[in-house]
Amino acid sequence: MLHAMGQRKTSLYRRYIGRRNQEDGRVSMEDEITSTLLGPLAFLSKRDSAYFWYHLLKSGCKRTIADTPPESADIQLWPRRHGIEPDMHVVLSWPDGRTHTLLIELKWTAPLSGDDQLYRQWQEYLTDSE
Repeated sequence: MLHAMGQRKTSLYRRYIGRRNQEDGRVSMEDEITSTLLGPLAFLSKRDSAYFWYHLLKSGCKRTIADTPPESADIQLWPRRHGIEPDMHVVLSWPDGRTHTLLIELKWTAPLSGDDQLYRQWQEYLTDSE
């Protein structure tokens, strides 16, 4: 939740201090859930976070990204490039210099932000090397 508040992705804290009113607009429930579920990964060591992503991918994918776990994971919540903002950008790194980039987009009772949100994240957010 601290990540969501720090990046101005939530006004949930207002519910607890009695200042929420009609002008607050939308409640960013999706970003609050993203922050609650994935935010704690930022507090793990880069190595432990890398193990988490490696084992998650290994258990859920038919083909693994590598035979050995990465040595580190760099995580950014809601990074922004060219006006495009995925929920999470993860770069997994191995000792031999290989890297793999993961883009994470969570949806919870919310539609895509435009019909081409995922396409734009893949085509315009990512660099050629990613």
